[in-house]
Amino acid sequence: MFDDEKQEALNKKHANDPQPGDYWQEHFCGVCVVLGVARKSVIYCKEREVVEGNRWTWDLDKTETKTIEEFAQWLSYGSIEGYWADVFPGAHKWVLGAGHKYI
Repeated sequence: MFDDEKQEALNKKHANDPQPGDYWQEHFCGVCVVLGVARKSVIYCKEREVVEGNRWTWDLDKTETKTIEEFAQWLSYGSIEGYWADVFPGAHKWVLGAGHKYI
């Protein structure tokens, strides 16, 4: 059973303290994956590419950087408390071994 309060607390924690491999999704659709954190900035990927027809993966050649504050604001509703996406901590750690250096 899904616990909304527990997920919201997890979202808040990882929006403000992102960790490499964190996977953010909205209604089972990938939003982004955190690639690295350095000097109060978050390096992440939100671009996807299609592979093998109806499957996708992250396009790790297209990354973005925001401050941690900007990252948390991007994921939050703004007009009400809470986040429009849910985090799954460490769920995509495989991207960290994909041969790219982000920091």
